[in-house]
Amino acid sequence: MNTCIRFAMLAVLATATIGNLSAAPLGTAITYQGELRQSGNPSNGQFDFRLRLYDAPTGGSLVGPQLTSDDVSVTGGTFALELDFGTSPIADRQHWLQIEVRPGASTGSYTLLSPRQKVTAAPQALFALGAAEAGSIAMANLRTVGVSGGQFATVAAALASISAPSASNPYLVLVGPGIYNEAGPLNVPGYVHVRGMGKGSTVIRASNTAASPVPNAAVFSLANQARLSNLRIEHTGSGAYGIGVYGNEGASRSTRIEDVEIVAAGSGTARYAVYLYDSEPHISRATLRASGATTVNAAVGSVNNTGGFPQALIENSHLYGAEASDLTCSNATGTGFAFQGTSSSPLIRDSYLCGGHRAIYLGSNGNVRIQDSHVATSSTTGAFLLETTGTAVVQIAGSLVEYVGNKFTGSGNLTCVHSYKSNNTPASNGSTPATSCN
Repeated sequence: MNTCIRFAMLAVLATATIGNLSAAPLGTAITYQGELRQSGNPSNGQFDFRLRLYDAPTGGSLVGPQLTSDDVSVTGGTFALELDFGTSPIADRQHWLQIEVRPGASTGSYTLLSPRQKVTAAPQALFALGAAEAGSIAMANLRTVGVSGGQFATVAAALASISAPSASNPYLVLVGPGIYNEAGPLNVPGYVHVRGMGKGSTVIRASNTAASPVPNAAVFSLANQARLSNLRIEHTGSGAYGIGVYGNEGASRSTRIEDVEIVAAGSGTARYAVYLYDSEPHISRATLRASGATTVNAAVGSVNNTGGFPQALIENSHLYGAEASDLTCSNATGTGFAFQGTSSSPLIRDSYLCGGHRAIYLGSNGNVRIQDSHVATSSTTGAFLLETTGTAVVQIAGSLVEYVGNKFTGSGNLTCVHSYKSNNTPASNGSTPATSCN
């Protein structure tokens, strides 16, 4: 059996799971989740596992007994194991897990998976990490989601249990490490904060799509005052439109998306990491990627519905549209936009915008303001750094503008001041598209 394994998370102390916020002594069990692949493809079915714990990545001494777990269900490559090596030092020392596997129906030899996997214990207060925040939230308003040990096994179930959230009745949904395959869309009401254990630990996936960019095409759908943080969100569907996070009409800057990685990748008409429908959330410390679609791949899409030019705030973030390279912004497939908007006026600062087709497209009206950022497009034929139509305007200040062939196209306007080109020479100031930012 040609078997390899890719790990989606670190092991965590089972007694530090989100279902236990008391001061009870830690036990010796751990919860471990991984992803099993055969010949590069996710495994499905039942498998037997044999596990040993060592105090070194190679060689070293055995810690505790050898464990076996037979007929473990593996779905889409993912599996979870409850392990107890009967030793408490795992709570404060590094250890390495050696894993062997064989098909569940087999009584033959095991295949050794290499290398050993580092096991890092979580702190005792792992799921009380929001202690300062939780201090203002009634314990009855805390929801915990975990592969094992949480109150709920899915984010959808946790959200469904919430009743009448408000400014005086907020909720916190803590999602433990692991991969969560959800049906989507996950509708987050106002005054509800969904928080994971980090972009490398908590992964939430969905594959629902729609014939147009609507909430039903998204993994998450956010109402005004909703909040997402410390997560990796993956849209994996292959229908026409697929969206990572959808901002609903009326979502203000009090709606927060922070410390997240959002990936929308799959065949279809269009992919958006974030799609804002007359909404203007505050997005910070985010990595947003869209790729795979035939027509549009936009890290952020923003449209105006009722007037007022939505003014999202995007800062300290990376926006990638259909890039095959984070450096050259070359198109992998389809047309890529770091930002694609219609009659919108976002403020983007301290960020990196990398679009295979356009770094910025703004149609009809509005004003994209870019400050202290890096704006780049590919050298692909037909690619332009910027495009505006109608009376739309792009304003760039104090930024690096990087384009090989084409800077600007369209009937709108461009203003550029105090910016630089890739060779660190000053870009020309001005408000005439033909000469500005040259």
